Amino acid sequence: MKEAISKDFNSYFCLCGEYSLSISSNLKNLPKRQHDDALVIDKTRHTFRIKFIKQPEPIILEREDGYEKRWMYNCRRCEVWLAYELPGIETAKNGRVRTKTVKRASCLIIEKYYPRLTNDFHTNKRICDDIAIICSKKLRNKIAGYTTHLMKRIQKGPVCGISFKLQEEERERKDQYVPEVSALTNINVLEVDADTKSMLKSLGYDSVSVTVNTALAGSVEQRAFRNQRRL
Repeated sequence: MKEAISKDFNSYFCLCGEYSLSISSNLKNLPKRQHDDALVIDKTRHTFRIKFIKQPEPIILEREDGYEKRWMYNCRRCEVWLAYELPGIETAKNGRVRTKTVKRASCLIIEKYYPRLTNDFHTNKRICDDIAIICSKKLRNKIAGYTTHLMKRIQKGPVCGISFKLQEEERERKDQYVPEVSALTNINVLEVDADTKSMLKSLGYDSVSVTVNTALAGSVEQRAFRNQRRL
């Protein structure tokens, strides 16, 4: 391809003289593909305009690691192959930006108010309103969102930036939690049927104080079928 340099764009022409490509960068500065040393034009970094003819059917190439589908682009005049496109390649998207203010505030809130926080964003959002004075709603939502994210990570493993001692103590407290009053002691007498009483006995809960109520074990009235009903 021949090159014609303008002030802002570099224009390229086919060997037959047909205009083919205008791009905001020089082709020599573009990165090369590892498989075939083809120049790669990134849509997110460069502005360009092409004048190619896209072939209606793709071609399939066999490689060592599998197969590759290409959409070929040819010159408008001489139909010489000039470029190709790989399907399924998405443009890069900007990730979520979290500043140091958001991260430090979230870590501080977790260290001080860990027992009150949950894995729910809306609950943590209300807690942030109660325990801190945040200048804007947008900043509050960012802090609450990152706090929720860290709470989920803490359950999987240690998190950098948060007191390791706090995380271990909280895990031990949850693992070794024993209620002060057992649910099976100091309860009122329950009324159960005979089947439930025998089930408790088979499970080893004879100490549970229950009384057998014959009314609960009464038979259910059988429903008469349509042909047995009185007319």
